[in-house]
Amino acid sequence: MKRILFFLFLAMVLSINILPVAFAQDGGVRNPIPSGRVTNPQIPSNASEPLRLENPLGTTSTIPQLIDSIIRWLIYIGAPIAALMITVGAFQMLFAGGDEGKFANGKRTITYTAIGYAIILLAWSLTSLIRNILTS
Repeated sequence: MKRILFFLFLAMVLSINILPVAFAQDGGVRNPIPSGRVTNPQIPSNASEPLRLENPLGTTSTIPQLIDSIIRWLIYIGAPIAALMITVGAFQMLFAGGDEGKFANGKRTITYTAIGYAIILLAWSLTSLIRNILTS
């Protein structure tokens, strides 16, 4: 159980550190904050137009689009984690060495991983079903 929690924690830490770089528009390159007054060379300081901020969520502007993007993100992130956890469960079963408890622990790992990913896929299908019912 401690190994499973360790691998989940490791996957969470890696995803928190890697995902912003992977999805950054500029390839993950960040400019350091300049000292002094921050100016944008593309916008003159006496511009009469107000400053426009881009939507940080991308093209999502409604709640259903936001929910779709969250579930799509969960599916993309959940698939490698599920594959990793199934591999961990298989190794637990492989190296059980005849111990019924360790073998059962590996089976439980695989079962819970499959159930967890199935819940993610059901959430996706449920949102699609609700959207189809509400739009028709």
